[in-house]
Amino acid sequence: MPHVRRLPFVGTALLLVWLALACRPAQELPQAPRVVTSIPPLAMLAREVRGNAEAVNSFLPPGANPHQFEPRPSDVRRAGQASVIVHIGLGFDDWVLPLMQEVEGDLKSVIRCSDHVKLMPLTSVEALEEVNPDPAHGKAWDPHFWLDPEAAAGIGVQLAEVLGQQDSARANDYRARADDFSMRMAQLDADLSHQLKALRGTRFIATHAGWAYFARRYGLEQVAVVELAPGREPGPRSLARLMELARRENVQAIFSEVQLSDGSARVLASELNLPVIVLDPLGGAGVPGRESLEDLLRWNAQRIQDALQKDALQKDALQKDALQKETE
Repeated sequence: MPHVRRLPFVGTALLLVWLALACRPAQELPQAPRVVTSIPPLAMLAREVRGNAEAVNSFLPPGANPHQFEPRPSDVRRAGQASVIVHIGLGFDDWVLPLMQEVEGDLKSVIRCSDHVKLMPLTSVEALEEVNPDPAHGKAWDPHFWLDPEAAAGIGVQLAEVLGQQDSARANDYRARADDFSMRMAQLDADLSHQLKALRGTRFIATHAGWAYFARRYGLEQVAVVELAPGREPGPRSLARLMELARRENVQAIFSEVQLSDGSARVLASELNLPVIVLDPLGGAGVPGRESLEDLLRWNAQRIQDALQKDALQKDALQKDALQKETE
């Protein structure tokens, strides 16, 4: 009988121990890395992989021109709070470098994206004689690779690896998000290839040499650019040569950008009777229809498709009117 009386006591003691363990506060995970990027498209990409949009920021605000941007005191503070800084490289966003030198905070990693993609030579002025590529564009290499979904997916994978090294407790989450982002970029690529299929072979002149990766991906051809360096308007002789080139190469459109002046582009377009298609390579938070990288690329593809189809219909109608008048 004495042995029997001890059983309830032992059971109660075990229950109390179990309850005490269960009620202990769960061990908190370390704070996840904060990410700051040079330009909005990299911030869009980083939010896909990092999660928690508030923990990802861009130095360059929406609507600003990266070629003319000067960091502000608030950017120094933002850099000091970052665990990871992501930038393009190739001289495109060298204004990031002094910010990193001033950092005395939690910065552990810097990702230079140009080290992790297949680069294209910068051939923006191949049609014009004796002109060297702009050093601000990275000398021989084109830095606008984020406009290619495959390149964007590769950057996402690299970011997930870096975040996982800093935050092993969430490493699987980062990899899973990067894998999901890669799949969505592959689907986006397939969608845009189908959408722009009828426009393959279209030749264009760009205000700024920002569309070579996008053009290569979807079968368009950038023949030349209006500005030999960002913000440097062409002179009369250069404009005349561009007009001659456009007629000879059967150029069908002028690509401009929302961040840039398009005065010279519109002069060209008026003389050549071509549409000016205003595109946006950067987008950003709060920009309607362009807050994610996927939406940004779809928005640009739709602008190109709509403008070229509209122009083709208008020219077809004019030709029909001319033929009708000849037969009257």
